[in-house]
This record gives sequence, structure tokens and C-alpha cells, in this order.
Amino acid sequence: ALLLVDMFERLEAYLRSLYAKLLYQLRDKMKLPQKEPFHKKYPKSKDRSGTYYSQYAEFACRRDFPEAIAEIEKCVDWSGIVTAQWFQMPLDELYKTLAFCRNCIVHKEGRVINSKIGRLSRAGRTFVQSCLHKSLHSGEERMLPDTDTVNKCFEAVASYSYGLYVLLTEHCSMALDH
Repeated sequence: ALLLVDMFERLEAYLRSLYAKLLYQLRDKMKLPQKEPFHKKYPKSKDRSGTYYSQYAEFACRRDFPEAIAEIEKCVDWSGIVTAQWFQMPLDELYKTLAFCRNCIVHKEGRVINSKIGRLSRAGRTFVQSCLHKSLHSGEERMLPDTDTVNKCFEAVASYSYGLYVLLTEHCSMALDH
């Protein structure tokens, strides 16, 4: 279960970093969606360096990532990229599902929050169900994914991460560094 938490947190850091780099590359072509609230919270952040965009990405993605994922998705065309299909989930669903799992593991000791599982896609709910197993200590069903599930999840996260790297590198007309 802790591997799912770590995987989600690393995906989150990667998306935040990609979003900051994308904003920097597109700084003359797009307006920051939360510019005014950002400047209200950080009035001294006027410098338009890479650090400014890292701070903005940190601010915009402080709770979750719909803005970052939406902006990234506008810049990429997944049709030319093959990714590991994991429960047939696109990147945004993968993110939401892993966020849900992380929340259950960290805040509810692995118990699934039934009132919130309905917000996930069918594929997300199927994944969560595949991770539920009886705890040896309490006998309750808890988020205890098996090794194969974690490995496939890791493969999907790595596949999407590399796909994003390739697509955004092409979008920004940069050289691909393998």
C-alpha cells in the first residue's frame, strides 16, 4: 500500500515540475489561470525566471492538479504515443484514482471511503476493488494491493511519464535527451 502512496506522490512532483517547465516555455503565449491569487499570496514574485514558474506551479497545484493536467493535455497529442494501458484509464483518471487510493491509505488506514468512491470512473472503481483484501490483523477489507497490481500501476505511471516527456519536448521544439 505504501508503494501506491509513494508512486502517487512522485507522480505529483513530476507533473508539478513538468507544468512549471511548460509554463516557462510558453510564457509569452499563455496567461496564467490563477495569476491574481498567486500574486496576492506571493506579492514579491514578479521575476519571470524559471523559479517564478516553479513557485506558480507549486501554488496552482497545492491541492490537486486539474489545471496542470488540463494545460498539459492541450499541448499533447497522445495519438502518436503508445502507453501501457492500465485499466483503460487516461492520465487524468489514473491521477484521480491514485489520489483516492493515497487518501484512503494515509487518512483512513486503508479503508475505502464509500461515499467518495462514486466520484471515480468505472475503471478507477474496478482498480480500487482489485486492491481490497482482508487485513490479517482486523479481518476488515483494506487497501492492500498485491505485487502484480503495484507493478502494473508502476508500469503505467512510467509509461505516461515518459510519454509526456516526449510529447512536451516535441511541443516546445526541444531536443529529446534519452
